[in-house]
Amino acid sequence: RRSSGLASRRAVGDMILVYASDGYTMVRVSAVSSGSVTTKAMDYVVDVAAASTSANLDSVGISTLTATGAASYTMDAPFAGCRKSIVQTSTSTEGITVGVGSGVTVKSTSADTLTFNGQGDAVDLVGLSATRWGIVSNIGAVTST
Repeated sequence: RRSSGLASRRAVGDMILVYASDGYTMVRVSAVSSGSVTTKAMDYVVDVAAASTSANLDSVGISTLTATGAASYTMDAPFAGCRKSIVQTSTSTEGITVGVGSGVTVKSTSADTLTFNGQGDAVDLVGLSATRWGIVSNIGAVTST
């Protein structure tokens, strides 16, 4: 978040190059309100989703599903051009699901859940709009329903 005179000149969709002591990154402006700017990371930051059934996955980056049994995750809505990779690293065969949220679909007009059934199942997604994910690649047996 940022609250300076520059915030009034920012718009949703703007890209900002950020320099920090540990390197550079790119962020996208996702909201502007009352002089504050909210941003989303554009790079591939690893977002490790632990065994919790209430874990929320960011709409960008890489998420590793580590649940040791059946688990359900929820993913943030996409935005056009964002990239997301999800891989199941656990050996669970009980079915791990990732819901994409209300009003959001994957691949088709009705699919709103990805199901991972074994170690190494992975999917690469691209945001087609604020309400639709496209599947770039599907490794293993990830299903969308």
